[in-house]
Amino acid sequence: MLEWLKCFFEEDDATLVLKGKAFSKQHFQEIGSGSQKKVYKHEDQGLCFFIPNKWSSEEAWNNLIANEKMLLDQILNLGLKAQ
Repeated sequence: MLEWLKCFFEEDDATLVLKGKAFSKQHFQEIGSGSQKKVYKHEDQGLCFFIPNKWSSEEAWNNLIANEKMLLDQILNLGLKAQ
């Protein structure tokens, strides 16, 4: 993850591969950020990804995302909207 983060922030022509498709960094825009992460969205598609602002370990990052997903799933199960 650290190598990928370094590449993403230092190289203008970085390429991101999602589900077997290659996307140029130039086609993503930052749509939000907070104390823990930044959110980027592809300009033409609904694809989004998160980049950590604070990095401690792969396990900590995966736990953070899993906890957020669980919370969003609970919100959706109540019939409310989540983003």
